[in-house]
Amino acid sequence: MLSVRLRPGLPGEKKLVKEKNKIKVVKNLDKKNKGIKFFIQETKAELRKVSWPTKPKVASASLLILVIVISLTAYVTVADIGLSKLFAMLKAIK
Repeated sequence: MLSVRLRPGLPGEKKLVKEKNKIKVVKNLDKKNKGIKFFIQETKAELRKVSWPTKPKVASASLLILVIVISLTAYVTVADIGLSKLFAMLKAIK
């Protein structure tokens, strides 16, 4: 006899159920399917588990990113101006 293995369904997802040689689609109603209130409670619980960075770590990381962005901006600007002048000189020679 051949059978089909189905993955476990997500809350609120429809799944196939075999009853007396007939297949019908039913809504998967798990214990976890409690709606938006349950979702918000679980989200708050998960956010309490998060290891948030300290203010000095955030400040130093932000400063590092700012320095990197300014450095790369300056590099690209200098490269652009330099290449523009180089191509202008090559065009003048031709």
